[in-house]
Amino acid sequence: MRLDTSAIQPQKAADSVEARLLASKNAPSSLLSGTWRLVYSLNPMAGAIEWTRWSLFNAGPAPEKVFFASIPVVLLLLASGAYVFRRMENTFADVV
Repeated sequence: MRLDTSAIQPQKAADSVEARLLASKNAPSSLLSGTWRLVYSLNPMAGAIEWTRWSLFNAGPAPEKVFFASIPVVLLLLASGAYVFRRMENTFADVV
């Protein structure tokens, strides 16, 4: 069985590759285009992964945009987690 690639459009193929890189969680942000890089930057771990990759391999300039784009998401998750915990704290089953 052979895969028919004649119907694949170049832009759709490029978007597909970028989507798979984004889903792999290990894709360097330098491989992603503008829109996908923004989506990748919203991952709370993206900044930490990019800074670690940069500090170990020193590949190019520091990924400041990815790091600073993930900070609001981290703060939002922290605030929402604290709020939910405070509301649900009295209903937790602490007795063993």
